[in-house]
Amino acid sequence: MEQLEGLQPLLLAGGLSSRMGTPKHLLPFKDAEPLYMHLLRQLQEACPKAKSAFISVRDPQQMSELIAVPGLATEILHDGAWHKEQYRQGPDIGPAAGLLAAHKHSPHSYWLVLACDYPLVTAAALLHLKEQFEEPLTCFENEEGFVEPLIAIWSPAALRQLEENVRHGITGPARAVKMLGGKAISPLEPRTLMNTNTKEEWDKAMELAGII
Repeated sequence: MEQLEGLQPLLLAGGLSSRMGTPKHLLPFKDAEPLYMHLLRQLQEACPKAKSAFISVRDPQQMSELIAVPGLATEILHDGAWHKEQYRQGPDIGPAAGLLAAHKHSPHSYWLVLACDYPLVTAAALLHLKEQFEEPLTCFENEEGFVEPLIAIWSPAALRQLEENVRHGITGPARAVKMLGGKAISPLEPRTLMNTNTKEEWDKAMELAGII
């Protein structure tokens, strides 16, 4: 697919992690490596032609917590640039902020997006998403029939729709998927979509991954 030749990988790490009680992207994964490093590698493997992998964070303190990923060029995006004056919202518009920060950085790019909520996502799952891509947006759908817009490929047109929604106070990415009639596919393995927002959910995911 020609439109995906320049596909950009984006990891969303700007969440508050309030239910987890500690930043999710810094949780230790395999070999005690921070989760964000592991997920950035999955994204890079799915986007082998990308020069860099991007990670969006909420504030400068988060930026200072990140260290370079060995063997991987990484760029950091600050998603706190979306202010109340422009979008009629407070600075917290949820994951839409990271998506829009990426769109502002490269308005004509397609973005392969993954949130830190999904530690069991693999490069194989992301490659399957690429193979199934259709304009303007393709994402996974869980077993309950809910779309997962934070494991998805967003086109420039889809991100423009999200931006327009946010201008009108509609900040949820899932709403944009519905408005766009985005394509939703089932994952090769259901556990790919396991969402970890609490310590209990994280421990269960680690058991499935064979880490604990």
